[in-house]
Amino acid sequence: MLDPRTSRKICHGGYGIELRWLPFASEQLRADMQYVVDNFGEITAKKSLRRILDKVNELRKNPDIGIWDKKFSSDGIKVRHLNIGPNMVFYLIDRY
Repeated sequence: MLDPRTSRKICHGGYGIELRWLPFASEQLRADMQYVVDNFGEITAKKSLRRILDKVNELRKNPDIGIWDKKFSSDGIKVRHLNIGPNMVFYLIDRY
């Protein structure tokens, strides 16, 4: 089984951006990768995990690359998502 624990770490980018994975998101990623291992093999799962983490890490350089998700956003919260087919990663930008 793959262990995407490295994705739970806080990643600081060169632009002062900090990425945090919520516990639910980390668990979902682990479950998704286990599904890929079980159905398509470990090599495919490793490639999938790498593709997801690489795309998410791009947020450190350009946090606005995701698509604004009107369905999950509200007046005070702007939710975006990355479509990393067939996966979607939802995220918030806190510009404190």
